[in-house]
Amino acid sequence: MNILIGYANSLCRDFVQSHLASGDASLSIIACGTVKECLDIVEDNLHLDTIGLDVEMPDMDDLDGLERVRNACILPVPIALIGPPVRRRVIRDALLARAAGYLTYSMSPMTTLNALK
Repeated sequence: MNILIGYANSLCRDFVQSHLASGDASLSIIACGTVKECLDIVEDNLHLDTIGLDVEMPDMDDLDGLERVRNACILPVPIALIGPPVRRRVIRDALLARAAGYLTYSMSPMTTLNALK
């Protein structure tokens, strides 16, 4: 399984890339820090199974980043948003914009990984 995760925080990116998939040879995690970097990876990789996007990446621009990444995918790929706890209205808007879900920062690493799987 190939997962792309965009996180604004470099510590989170490092943790995700080095620890989340440790011990699971069937899991490949690519981490990046901006929507632009995500777009570059999506355009070069036809084998992504899922994508997680941090809503606080500097160039996310609300739900515009979700739309840009989705449009760059040649094949349909579920894209979940990751961020702080928010009001139901924000989650509803994300789902209406065709996000696969909304994962909060407070979720444990294994819960986040299982949700992305």
